[in-house]
Amino acid sequence: MTIAKTIQRAEAELSDGRLWRAKEILASSLSAYGYSREIYLAYANVLVQLGDQLEAGRFYLLSVDEPDDQQRPLVELFLKRHQKDDWTRLLLRFPKPARLSERGNYPTYLRDYLVTLQAPSIIDQEQLKPNLAYERPNWLLPMTCLSVTIIAIVCVVVGAHTLVGWIIDML
Repeated sequence: MTIAKTIQRAEAELSDGRLWRAKEILASSLSAYGYSREIYLAYANVLVQLGDQLEAGRFYLLSVDEPDDQQRPLVELFLKRHQKDDWTRLLLRFPKPARLSERGNYPTYLRDYLVTLQAPSIIDQEQLKPNLAYERPNWLLPMTCLSVTIIAIVCVVVGAHTLVGWIIDML
C-alpha cells in the first residue's frame, strides 16, 4: 500500500470518529515506509486530536520545516522535555527510520536545532546505537551472598529445632 493510501485510510477512520484506529494505522506505518515526513505529519495530527501533545511535538519536529502557530508550542514542549539531551540522545528518541545519516536530510527546524547541539553534518550510525550495557552496583553481590547465608542459617536453626522436637516426642 502506498503512503497516500495509508493516509487516506487513516483519514477515513478519523471521519468515522475512530481516532484510535487511525492512530493504529499510522503507527504501524511509521517503520514500514522508512522516514516519511507525510506519515509523521499525519500521525502528529492524530496525536493532537487524541491529546498527546508531547508525542505530537516529536512527530511535528520530524515532519515540518517551519512549525506553524499550532505546531510550534508542541515542538517546543518536546524540546523542553529533552533539553538536557545531547544530539545523540535526542536522535535516539526518534523512531529508528528517522535516525538519518545526514543532518541535512532533516526538516529545517530540526536541522537548525541539531546545529545548536553541535551535531555533525554526517551522523555516524554507530553513535546512535543505545548503550544497553548494565553495570551491576558494587553492593549487589555482597548483599546477595549475605541474604543467602542468613536464609541458610535460619533454615538450619529451624530444621535443628524441629528435629530435636521430634526426638523428644519419640522418647
